[in-house]
Amino acid sequence: ARRQTEDNWESQILDVSFRIAKKCTDWLQLKGRLKEEGIFRVSGSVKRIKALVEQLQDEATGGRPVDLDGSDVHTVGGVLKKTLIAIEPPLVPDHAFEAMQQAQFGEGDLGPRLQSFREALSGVPAARLEILRHVVGFLRGVVREHGSNRMDAQNIARVWSASLLRGSDDMQSTLLLASGRLASILLTLIVSDVLLGTTFDPVTFRSLSEEELPGVLSQEQDKFDKKGGSF
Repeated sequence: ARRQTEDNWESQILDVSFRIAKKCTDWLQLKGRLKEEGIFRVSGSVKRIKALVEQLQDEATGGRPVDLDGSDVHTVGGVLKKTLIAIEPPLVPDHAFEAMQQAQFGEGDLGPRLQSFREALSGVPAARLEILRHVVGFLRGVVREHGSNRMDAQNIARVWSASLLRGSDDMQSTLLLASGRLASILLTLIVSDVLLGTTFDPVTFRSLSEEELPGVLSQEQDKFDKKGGSF
């Protein structure tokens, strides 16, 4: 009975989180809002974000509807990130988190390493995978506007990796974040087809052939490494 209660509670948390995430992403994709320079890099008001999170949680559980038009891009973006990083246990379970690390930084050709990503993700519960797919797909849209918002794939991977990819060991996650390893994994999820089923060139925005994918991923990783911590 206790296990069932815990499962029901987790299911409710994931449902509320997805409802909030979808409402935020839908709003951000309208009226050219993704073109806002520094989107997700510029912080919104902590007070406004906290208040809006509470309002959206209330709405998602049957409360009063919330009109986001009274907010701004950076506040809604902050709500989206805060909602995802607050999911407990973390959005990606430890077994998948560890397997993706090993695949990303292991030896061997890209093909087998990407297959290891697919196998890791296949073990993620459907509700969690739905949120991850939705947000990573949305982030591709943000990258498409990098000519205006200055958030290319490397920048997006940096500012989003802590919200989407973290383990239950906070110390380990902090070290992986500081080393750039979390961002590197997210970059692979954005560009490759392991999560969304399609590939994505973050420069031309077209799909990539099987032959092109290794070269583009390598180029993006090189750019990531050369940038260091700069935007």
